[in-house]
Amino acid sequence: MTAFVFKDINHHCPSNNFDHRTKEISKDQLIVRRGQAFKITVTLTEPFLNSSASPLFIKAITGMYASQERGTMCYLSVPDGVERSPEAKAVWSLEVYPTSSLMKEELILRLTPPANAPVGEYVIMAEYKKEEKLLAMPMVLFNPWCPKDAVYMEDEKLRQEYVMNESGRIWRGSVFCNTPMDWDFGQFEDNMVTIGQQVLDLNHKHKEDPALDVSLRWDPAYVSRVISAMINSEDDKGVLKGNWSGDYSGGCSPSRWCSSHDILTQWLDSNNRPVKYGQCWVFAGVMCSVMRFFGIPCRVVTNFASAHDNDGNLTIDKFYDEEGNLLFESDSVWNFHVWVEGCMKRHDNEQYSGWQVLDPTPQERSDGVYCCGPSPKLAILSGHTEVEFDTPFVYAEVNADCVVWVIKDNGKCEKMETDTKRVGQRISTKAVGSDEREDLTLTYKPQEGTSLERYTFKKAELRNCEYLKKIRKEEKEERRRRREEAERGTTVSMTTAATKPITLSDDIPPDVAVVGSAGGTPEVSPKPPTSPPPPKVNITFEEVSKPTNGKDVCLNLKLNSKSPKERPLIIKYNIQAMNYNGKPTKIILKNKKEETLLPGKDLTIPIVVKFSDYCKPMFGSDGMKVSVIVKDQKNPDHPYQADDDVVLEDPPISVTMCPLMVFFFGTEMIVEDFRQNGTFVQKDG
Repeated sequence: MTAFVFKDINHHCPSNNFDHRTKEISKDQLIVRRGQAFKITVTLTEPFLNSSASPLFIKAITGMYASQERGTMCYLSVPDGVERSPEAKAVWSLEVYPTSSLMKEELILRLTPPANAPVGEYVIMAEYKKEEKLLAMPMVLFNPWCPKDAVYMEDEKLRQEYVMNESGRIWRGSVFCNTPMDWDFGQFEDNMVTIGQQVLDLNHKHKEDPALDVSLRWDPAYVSRVISAMINSEDDKGVLKGNWSGDYSGGCSPSRWCSSHDILTQWLDSNNRPVKYGQCWVFAGVMCSVMRFFGIPCRVVTNFASAHDNDGNLTIDKFYDEEGNLLFESDSVWNFHVWVEGCMKRHDNEQYSGWQVLDPTPQERSDGVYCCGPSPKLAILSGHTEVEFDTPFVYAEVNADCVVWVIKDNGKCEKMETDTKRVGQRISTKAVGSDEREDLTLTYKPQEGTSLERYTFKKAELRNCEYLKKIRKEEKEERRRRREEAERGTTVSMTTAATKPITLSDDIPPDVAVVGSAGGTPEVSPKPPTSPPPPKVNITFEEVSKPTNGKDVCLNLKLNSKSPKERPLIIKYNIQAMNYNGKPTKIILKNKKEETLLPGKDLTIPIVVKFSDYCKPMFGSDGMKVSVIVKDQKNPDHPYQADDDVVLEDPPISVTMCPLMVFFFGTEMIVEDFRQNGTFVQKDG
């Protein structure tokens, strides 16, 4: 009969998890943070000699194709003396506690995963006198308390808020009408270890090269990019399916979610089928939960008037007809958009360490996958759009210029306005230690209206120009190759670049000729003006009362000009129902007026949108857009345009409880209303 040398293993889960700040997840499963020691007690059936003749060997591995050279396997021994590969990475440390009773067959081991160990589930095996024993299967997380870890955060208040806090607030609405909603992150629920590991293992990079994928999990930038892709279901067996149609049959309306854990648990229990449905704040809330679980400091951020730049030129182009109808947008401006920020060291570019923007909402492909980031906030603030990852897209979200075009009845396209201040306002997150709103706008861009902001924008355009030229060169080469293939009578599928190909001319009508730098705003090649344009007509909007759902919406349109002359004007305004992502749905109202603007005077035009006019078109929409085009009848070649986003507040709801008393007598229910001194009797059946 074979004699066993291993008698018992004690993982000390309650004390280890307490020390590693993971006790909220589990008291029975070993969950530790890298760069910090944990304790395991091994009881043998005979005294431990601590001799090189009979050493205790330890092997720690993660992933199916572990190797020392990739940092996914480590050999240890007591006493120390095990041979390791000279190329070994992420080497663990092992000590025997002095309080161990070796002659009493008890070893208290102190194991420490290095601060650059790949995160995820590990298997730790022990071998003594040719007998192997499973020592532990710990989950190893990032460690923001360890100065050597890439996610280290010095301030304990920040760690408590951005790692340990299981609740938060997410702001939604519009620039001038927004409110927070409470969100339950639940990153320490007991099934989060399984959920977190599946998020890592089901990503497409793991399928393509599992050994490489696991080895790169030491880097929080890599892990956070994987999480960004896995929260949406566009490319992998991801968590959430997006839906902006207004039809949520077969699933749950995004506005009903308020807990990440409910969504993640449903995804886990359904064998990783995507949960229906999510929109930006839901994607961000879920990603924040997974990031905090892994130990990456994370916060949810809302950007009001958030641009979606499809073509990468850092401008948002809108096209109207002469009646003020929004015809189409090559890009869009959302009422709000929500993403997350993760705090980490960037090993690929250390000068851009710190807070990074990550966006799990599926908008544009990055490296062929729907994900976004990490994009360093320092690069965004400085206009360094060439820095990885996806910085031009994020920069445009917070600081793009809005360009308005009018397509005339004769088909000609004319540039009307450029608004440099509209995009990226009231960028908001929950404040540390309170439920108040913290404004992050000036951490993304210089103050609007300053020369520094314009300088930064121009610098961003120039740095982005080289990228655009590269894309155009690739497109030209691809067209040449396709033409040659066609001449030979063959067809091939077009090779796509790592990101969406950019062709500015695709977004501009045929009558418009693009001139200027590749990164600049598309311009029409006009004929030289014969005379200088008249003074601009300034257009502003004023709310007469707070727009409230169920009531008429009352606005004042105000016009003024520095012109010393009377100006006969044609004023056309159009009101359309809009989704929060900037997409028009239905026309609510349109009107045309002729008025005279007097010198030095304001012209006020009341606009009233009756509830009976907007109730049906607004069903399923999030707001309305008021678009105005003004023409001077004496100078019709110089039109003016402005628009205003109106978000309706829900009316207050009050509930009055009547003082009722209910009695049951057999099959009769008697209800007495003490206010009315009345009695109601209802019989069963």
